[in-house]
Amino acid sequence: MKLYATGYLVFGVKIDRHLEEGLEVSDTLRDFNLANGASLGYLTAGSFEDDELYLVTLCETAEPHEGKYLSPRAFPRKQQTVWRRQIEKFLRELKIEPRDRIGLRLIADLDN
Repeated sequence: MKLYATGYLVFGVKIDRHLEEGLEVSDTLRDFNLANGASLGYLTAGSFEDDELYLVTLCETAEPHEGKYLSPRAFPRKQQTVWRRQIEKFLRELKIEPRDRIGLRLIADLDN
């Protein structure tokens, strides 16, 4: 059995996993992004079959043993405030309860 791992650095929030299908089949994210100048998307990641669903705006990927440099200037407080407000507005408009706090996070995705 092989183990595949990927790491994601995202700015976002965890939401209920059952919402993924709705995000996949509707134009909700696309319409919101066009109307608000946002760049929201979603990511499923986690441990094997226990993936979580994240609403994200920034998403950087790194494979194991892949050195990747990200400048701290890519995450200024002013930009994080803009991202946070976009996410909060989307959640409010769709009446989605976040599962944790909005912020910058590192997520491991493990599959076999």
